[in-house]
Amino acid sequence: MAKVHPNHSGIEKRKHRRVLVVRPIKGRVSSSKVSQESDFGVHLMNISLSGSQIYSNQTMEIGDKVSLELPSLEANPTIIYNGKIVWVHKNPMKSMGRFAYGVLFEDVTPEKSKFLEQNFYLGENGNA
Repeated sequence: MAKVHPNHSGIEKRKHRRVLVVRPIKGRVSSSKVSQESDFGVHLMNISLSGSQIYSNQTMEIGDKVSLELPSLEANPTIIYNGKIVWVHKNPMKSMGRFAYGVLFEDVTPEKSKFLEQNFYLGENGNA
């Protein structure tokens, strides 16, 4: 398992503002090494319009496909965001999961962007 960020140069390259969120959510992984998908528990740590950071005990590798079930402020509905693991680190806060993962969202529609803006305060200037 790769344990370093492949583009780690110390320079911030994010395109979108991220928001700190510490919240348990549901995840699902389809690994290149396992033929079946499996559900797992995740702590969502931060989120942006293009991805998120999650903590989990689930072992994953760079390139694995994941689905994250993100709740709305009203608790209904939830929306599934598909993405891939782009970096992996051992997590010093093991109580929330042994690993920290970077997830790059794929195929984010305008509706999904709006959901993130409204439910995670990712609109301009942090306003929903």
